[in-house]
Amino acid sequence: MSAFVWRQRKNGPLRFGLSLREEMEQAENVRVFLNASATDLNTNDNGTQLTSIRYSTLGGKQGQVRAKYFVLACGGLETPRLLLKGELG
Repeated sequence: MSAFVWRQRKNGPLRFGLSLREEMEQAENVRVFLNASATDLNTNDNGTQLTSIRYSTLGGKQGQVRAKYFVLACGGLETPRLLLKGELG
């Protein structure tokens, strides 16, 4: 497996839904949730691996996503808040 490092562009944040939507929708191995908020990160019993993410939308839809790999692209403040939520809350 190869590693991929993404850096924020110099001219501001990348708006995934606007600039990469078509490419992401065509990917067979990627499922993207836009306009949804991650509400909980669930881990295995040891807390060493992320197993699922609970989400909610402004329209009231709620659900849970299970995957082998996750990408948290919630922003500079929201991503650490989610990662620390289990330890602090």
